[in-house]
Amino acid sequence: MSGTPGDVARMAGAHTVDSLLRDMFGTPRRTVEGEMPLLDELLAAPEVAAHLDRAALERLLDPASYLGLAGLFVDRVLGRATELRDSGTEV
Repeated sequence: MSGTPGDVARMAGAHTVDSLLRDMFGTPRRTVEGEMPLLDELLAAPEVAAHLDRAALERLLDPASYLGLAGLFVDRVLGRATELRDSGTEV
């Protein structure tokens, strides 16, 4: 099974994904109340489980897969701080 956010949107349809997320996060649900992990609640939703298996959802929910450019931004900030320090400017 596939496992990218684009695949989710294409397979389930943006409207379905939006509705599912609104249902899940718009009102207290089992995940919010601590009764069920988000992964299990997503797998319990037929709209999701029909297209994504546990492994695909685990990849999608892994923070390492959606940090985007965070590493680049951290590197830039640290590089600039080093430049300022080396030039005698207080950081």
